[in-house]
Amino acid sequence: MRTHYRNGDCISLKCGCNGCNPSMINGVLCHEQGCPYAWKDKQISCTECGADFYPKNRYDQKCKDCEAINE
Repeated sequence: MRTHYRNGDCISLKCGCNGCNPSMINGVLCHEQGCPYAWKDKQISCTECGADFYPKNRYDQKCKDCEAINE
């Protein structure tokens, strides 16, 4: 049973997601279409350095290292 999304946020429901009932398909976790929490399990590329990361907030564009440089 999953207790955290890939970005580190806690999951409170036993089904593995707080917004849907995800399934494993060929070893890949798949959220239901339209799940409002699917972004927490999807890697994106940093707009500054190009590194792949899991965003902590839905509209994050930069990894934590690039965010720290820009502060």
